[in-house]
Formats: sequence, C-alpha cells, structure tokens
Amino acid sequence: MGLIKGRTMLPLPSHKLTSSDTTPDKDKAHVFEGSIINWTKHIKNVLKLEPEQVLKNGDDPGPLKELEFWEKKSGNLNSIYE
Repeated sequence: MGLIKGRTMLPLPSHKLTSSDTTPDKDKAHVFEGSIINWTKHIKNVLKLEPEQVLKNGDDPGPLKELEFWEKKSGNLNSIYE
C-alpha cells in the first residue's frame, strides 16, 4: 500500500492473529518480532535519505530542490505512524 501512495507505511500484523486467543503466545511473539524487524528496516531506509543525493546525480539543484527534498522526507516520516 505504501508503494502505491509513494510513502512509507508500516505493515501491521494480521488482525486475526492479534485478536485470536487460540494462537500460542510463542507464535504471536514471533510474528510481532518479525514485524518490528521489518519496521526497523523501513524506518532506516527513510532516515538514510540525504539531500546530497541530488548533487551526487550530477544535477545542479537550487535551494528549492532541497526544500522539496525536506518536504517529501517530512511527509514520508509522518506517514509512518498514520
């Protein structure tokens, strides 16, 4: 879903799994641990984006490009917890 919207959106564990009393706690813990590892990777990818990437591409960006970068990064970070 996040790829479609062009944002980072953390996938939630299955509601069926989280609300089920019949699933062993060990299995639930494994699923949640996997989710946290996945979330950590997504967040690290967002945080490692730097405005210098535009310069490395050989472009000669102006200050508006950097403002645009920070606006996109801010929106992407804010979409994580929506």
